[in-house]
Amino acid sequence: MFREVAMPALLRACLVFLLLCASAQASTPIQKLLKEQMQSKAQAAKKTTDPQGDQLASLYTEAAQLLEQRDEHQKVAAQYQAVIDSFPKVQPQKEAAVAQYQSPAIPRYVTWNESKLDQALPAVISEQQKLNDQLDKVINEQSRISSRIGQASLQAASLRAELAQQQQDLDSLSGSGALDQAKMALAQAKVAMLGAWVHRLELEDASASQRLRIKELEQELLSLQLADKVAQQSALQSALNAKRQARIQATLLDSLDKDYQHPYLDELAQESIGYADQLTHLNDQIVGTLAQLREVKQKNLEWREYQSSVEKQIEWLKVSAAFGETLRIRYDQLPRDFQHRRLIDTINQARIDKYEYDQKLKAQVGNEAMTQLSAKQQGQAQKLLDTRKQLLKRLSERTFEYLNHLTQLEIATGDLEKTVAELKTLIEGHLFWIPNARPLSWGWLTDLVGDSAAFVKQKLVEGNEFRLSHHPLLLALVLGLVLLAGLIRWLEEHRLRKRLAELAKPVGNVTRDSIKVTVQALLITLAYATPLPLLFLTLGLLAKDTQPALSLALLSGACGTAIWLSVRNLTHEEGILQSHFRWRAAGVRRLRILVRRLALIATPLVMVTVYCQLQGEEAIRQGLGRLTFMTLAGGLAVFYQQLYKHRELLVYNLEKGLKAKPWHHLLWWAAIALPTSALVLAITGYYYTAQQILWLEQVSLLMLCGYGFIYYLAKRLLLIERRKIAFAQAKAKRAELLAQRTKENPELDVSQEVPSEESLIDVDTISSQSIALMR
Repeated sequence: MFREVAMPALLRACLVFLLLCASAQASTPIQKLLKEQMQSKAQAAKKTTDPQGDQLASLYTEAAQLLEQRDEHQKVAAQYQAVIDSFPKVQPQKEAAVAQYQSPAIPRYVTWNESKLDQALPAVISEQQKLNDQLDKVINEQSRISSRIGQASLQAASLRAELAQQQQDLDSLSGSGALDQAKMALAQAKVAMLGAWVHRLELEDASASQRLRIKELEQELLSLQLADKVAQQSALQSALNAKRQARIQATLLDSLDKDYQHPYLDELAQESIGYADQLTHLNDQIVGTLAQLREVKQKNLEWREYQSSVEKQIEWLKVSAAFGETLRIRYDQLPRDFQHRRLIDTINQARIDKYEYDQKLKAQVGNEAMTQLSAKQQGQAQKLLDTRKQLLKRLSERTFEYLNHLTQLEIATGDLEKTVAELKTLIEGHLFWIPNARPLSWGWLTDLVGDSAAFVKQKLVEGNEFRLSHHPLLLALVLGLVLLAGLIRWLEEHRLRKRLAELAKPVGNVTRDSIKVTVQALLITLAYATPLPLLFLTLGLLAKDTQPALSLALLSGACGTAIWLSVRNLTHEEGILQSHFRWRAAGVRRLRILVRRLALIATPLVMVTVYCQLQGEEAIRQGLGRLTFMTLAGGLAVFYQQLYKHRELLVYNLEKGLKAKPWHHLLWWAAIALPTSALVLAITGYYYTAQQILWLEQVSLLMLCGYGFIYYLAKRLLLIERRKIAFAQAKAKRAELLAQRTKENPELDVSQEVPSEESLIDVDTISSQSIALMR
């Protein structure tokens, strides 16, 4: 009995000893023997007729697979350990290689002949492509290492918990049967695999900085070599182009001889010159594409590293106002336009060009024209045809190479776009909840005065940004548009109001009223509101390339003035709101006064806020820009409070029986509370959060106003149609009464008026069911 109990324990101890020995040395015979034993047991279990044979085979096979995974983890861990051990030697060697690197001397290609140059160019291109591939591998490895920094330790922590659980399960296993031994072997193999995996992750995290540093040095060295190879290719290509041009020029000089003068020869010579120019331009495009490809890959690597840095800082909760402001600046620096459409068009054009070159190579040229030439001219024509063929062949080959580089650029651009999209989502998910400015204090106020004074002095006195003497054409344009705005203003006073009064006369008339008059009045109202916004818009577009901050400020001014002028024209006594929508005159006048007051205050504040937000100095964004933003938020809160105070004049009681409901009051208080909340957030340092809240509120309210205007247009259309239907019904009933009266009394005069019991139809009491349906 004691022997039967002791044997499984002894076997288990032996297996554990073997696994520990195998874990200590990956390539020992004990490890190989253990895997072979597992595999042989699995094969033997498959051959037996035992009912548990399949289960035993499955367990032993899984154990062998786990041991193979253990071997892979140990192999990778040994590589990481080798990096750590060799880093003190490898790093100085790599740094010395970069520091002592000397560019190889470029051969004197000008002394080479054209055929030798033509043979050397593919080899140089192939070497450059190999360097590009090596650089891509190094950059991808850097990106992978950067993305894994910090993740290995987290994964190892979770695996340690799993390893502890597996060890507990292994300790609880017992039994002397074949199935129990197989389960025990599987559990031991899993423990060994998890231990090797944890060890690998620990070494991966420990060697990450060393591996990243080595890759950076390799990238620097490869970049130097690649730059030299590009310079060599450029010199070789320039020499080849010069030789080719010289040969073509020599051929052209020969064609000046009277014996070589022929229209066909001139045509061939001009074609060769054109193909040579295209080949030179194509080579320049290839060099530019390779440079752009390296730039895109480098940007992708930089944004990947920054994404890893942001994730670690957010994960470790190392956030502050400085971190939030840096995050906002980097968010503004994210690429927006990846020019996919232009890249695809370039690829399609390159494919078309290659097809045309191949077709010209296959086509037979000059068979009929050659018969009309002399023997001397035929020799010259054959030289030109050979030159043409060589140029077309080189154009086809280089175009194919250009297509490959463009495809690589498209793939790299797609990777960059994916990286930027992930980083944008990450930043947007956290920036809203992170402060990006210091709270207001007395020090902030004193810094605000000094920084604002220095900023104004720099822009107005020292800089040339606002000096009109440096922009004479811009000054002339401003004066011209100001005169145009004055002319439109005069026309508005003397023509617009009269035209609106004429369009308001048919309103309420059953036979003449139409929605067309309302649409015409709306278009005229908006047209007269465009000159001043057009002035801001034109100036903003002109300054878009040279002064982007001033450009966006002018564009925001265009939006503000457009809203104010549109509201002003709509609120005339002859405007749409009173004449067509039948709003109360007192409410419309109050709305006009409040919007005018807001426009005079908010439009300059918005322009200054936008302008300061796009400045490079953090002190201006956090100081003057935040001050104008807080003033704007306070002004909007007061504006909505005044609207709520006079809400009965503006919204309610426009129709009989329409009263305020609880959710109306809730919407008004939300409109007042949001700017106030933005003001408080800006004061406490959550500047970006305050900007987003205020911006979203204003966009939502503008959309709500637009929908409300569409509602009133639809309401007016329904009233007009209902009135026409009621008028037609009354007219038909009157005709029916006349016909009945004539039938009863034939002597009655048809022209005599027949009293009707139909009451006049009032606009305010027509069919509320249609209006309810529209709501």
